[in-house]
Amino acid sequence: MVSRCICMLIILGLAIGKPALAAGAQRVQAVPEIEALVPEIEGLYRDLHEHPELAFHEERTASALA
Repeated sequence: MVSRCICMLIILGLAIGKPALAAGAQRVQAVPEIEALVPEIEGLYRDLHEHPELAFHEERTASALA
């Protein structure tokens, strides 16, 4: 489950593009199925980073990922 979430976050990073990595390149159009997931994954990413938890006490994070 954790590896799936990590993969989703990596895909999100690739889908939205990082200016530092792309050096001004235009956003690459992702597979439509992945592109459709971007808002949901981005929301999850932002939510998890807005509510940090102590290591090995990630109850809210585990609940969100489940």
